[in-house]
Amino acid sequence: MRHYGLFGGVPTTDDPRALEVLEGYHRGLTKSPAPGASDLWAIGRADLADGEVADIPITWNEIHRDTQWAASILDLLGVGDGDFCFYSFFYGQSAQVWPFMKATFDRHARSASGMPTAWDAYRLETYMRLFRLKLHFGVSPTLLDGLEGAGHDIAKVFASAEILVALPGAWERLVAKGFKPWRLTFLGPIVAVDPCDGTGGRFDFSQWTLDSEGREILVTSAPGRTARFDRARTGARGEIRAVDSEPRYFPAT
Repeated sequence: MRHYGLFGGVPTTDDPRALEVLEGYHRGLTKSPAPGASDLWAIGRADLADGEVADIPITWNEIHRDTQWAASILDLLGVGDGDFCFYSFFYGQSAQVWPFMKATFDRHARSASGMPTAWDAYRLETYMRLFRLKLHFGVSPTLLDGLEGAGHDIAKVFASAEILVALPGAWERLVAKGFKPWRLTFLGPIVAVDPCDGTGGRFDFSQWTLDSEGREILVTSAPGRTARFDRARTGARGEIRAVDSEPRYFPAT
């Protein structure tokens, strides 16, 4: 199973009667009303320790729950009606990032996206230059490499963004430039989002359990979750501590 894409869509027919049920249907936002449509929203990808790759089958009920959690993070970030957000991610990371984009749509904010690669840095720079961004989610080291390789000053490029959420490697470089970014960490099938104020990285503990062994973070799926992970090694290092009565991720320093 190496699809990493959306299920559903339209029937392979031009029969008007068969297509009638699709009136008002938007692929990827709701389950297809076509008879026999799959209960799966998509199959995502989890990158684990030592180069292991695992599938993440996700049902429609699960993606709705994931979107609700992502909405709570957007609340913390202060994203609201009319705000403009840019998301940098690979297609194979849709299982982890799409809930944030869907939650952005749901609150009538605007969004654009690109890949976190050096080659695609031009797209990000264009948006940064033309628009005032509320949020750039997913700043990567290779994006910064691409910007600097094209002669751009990172400090000037990101000055138009109110909030930056950066991956390890990019986070440190932005801090060195005087920014106060949040930290984004991929932990196999999930992400942790850390405001970097000492309170730790938030993750959806209603659906996933994180613990550590020898300082390596392990992830376990909740009972009933379609994707099954049982103390899978994420490759990330750190510890899990309780803050405000909920578990939080603290990266190794």
